[in-house]
Amino acid sequence: MSPGVILALLGMGLVMAVEVPRLIKRRLYRELAAFSVLMVLSLLIIAQENWGLPLPSITELIEKLFSPISLALKQRLLPQDIMVPGLEWGTLP
Repeated sequence: MSPGVILALLGMGLVMAVEVPRLIKRRLYRELAAFSVLMVLSLLIIAQENWGLPLPSITELIEKLFSPISLALKQRLLPQDIMVPGLEWGTLP
């Protein structure tokens, strides 16, 4: 394990040692659940980087998620038969 990973894990442990008892004491269980999910995700990212696995691009994920929605909206809101001669989509005179 590299020193950077060890330092990150120690930092996460320190943050958890401070935050988790405070969240439990105040009975903030939803916040504790969100905190736990974020900690697990960050541990997975640290593990992926440590093992040299490629990280997926969030931009590609967003593009794949919203491209069908965008296409459907374009087809509904901008029908092809309303084209103005000499004007292409997305251009202004």
